[in-house]
Amino acid sequence: MAATLPERTLEQWVTAYLVRRCPGIEIWAPTQNATPNFDVGAVRKGKLFYLELKGAKERDKGSSGHWTDIDITQLDGYCRNFPGDAIYYLLPDPPYPPWEGLAANARNFIPAAARERRGFEEWAYVFRADDLWNWLGSLHRRPPLPSPAAVPPPGKRGYRCDELGAHAQSAGTMTLKAFFDRVRACEEGWRPGKGESRFLRDDEPWLSPSSLACFIPAEALRGK
Repeated sequence: MAATLPERTLEQWVTAYLVRRCPGIEIWAPTQNATPNFDVGAVRKGKLFYLELKGAKERDKGSSGHWTDIDITQLDGYCRNFPGDAIYYLLPDPPYPPWEGLAANARNFIPAAARERRGFEEWAYVFRADDLWNWLGSLHRRPPLPSPAAVPPPGKRGYRCDELGAHAQSAGTMTLKAFFDRVRACEEGWRPGKGESRFLRDDEPWLSPSSLACFIPAEALRGK
C-alpha cells in the first residue's frame, strides 16, 4: 500500500529537529557493517544512540487509519546484539487522515505530511527495542512473539498507528520531545566504553538504511 508518511520524509524531520534542539549533535548513517566503523570508534565522552525510523502507510485502500509494519527478525537482532540504551525505534502516529498523506491533488500540490512537520515531535513516539518487542507481543496477535532470547518467527508484525498514542498514555512511552529531553539529561542513550570499536560481527547486518546514528558530546549534555 502507498506510504502516508514516507521514512525519507521522517528522516528529514528528525534530523532538522535534533539539530535545532542541539546544534552540536553529530548525525550520520550507521557504519556497523562498514570498514572503518565510526559508530563506536570515538572514545570521547558523550551519548550515542541509534534511531530506527519507521514510516506509515495505508493498510488497505480507503482505510481510515495509518499502519506500520515491524521486521521481527531485525528487531530480534537489535534486542540480542545491542545495549538496551543504544537502539530506539521512532514510530509516528500521523494526525491527518491517510488519504491526505498520499499524492497531492490538483488544488493542493503539497501533501498533508509536509504541512504537519511543526509539532510532529509530540506525535512521534520512541521505544527501546526490547520495550517495542514486549508491546508488540502484548497486542495478542498470532503468531505470538516469544521472548527475545528465543528464536523469533520470520516476517513482520503490524499495528495501527493510533495504538501508539493509547499505549503512550497507559505505559509512559516517550514522545520524541520527551526522549530528547531525557538524552540531554543523561537519562537515555548509551555512553561509549573506552576502547570499544564495534557492536556486531561482520555477518550480522542488523542496522538498516532507515536508521540514524547520533552522538551528543559531553559538553552539550545537561547531566554530564
